[in-house]
Amino acid sequence: MAAVIAKLTEADRLDTWEGQAALDLAQQMADAPAATLSARAAANKELREAMALALKGVGAPTSSVQEIRDELARRRRERAQGAV
Repeated sequence: MAAVIAKLTEADRLDTWEGQAALDLAQQMADAPAATLSARAAANKELREAMALALKGVGAPTSSVQEIRDELARRRRERAQGAV
């Protein structure tokens, strides 16, 4: 669970719906340790896919236009959270 949070936070994807979906799957896995082996394998596969979707594009080179959009999005998030 902590590793998922750390990875999503590092990628600035924790507050996206994709990041929240991955976090939800990780929480469900943590809450159900007595699941069968096949259920755990399926849950691991789903978590891998959710993390891949949440982290898609992280670390990819961006254009200056994309950097401006990212900066605006960051400022809007901060303003919405009250951190002017």
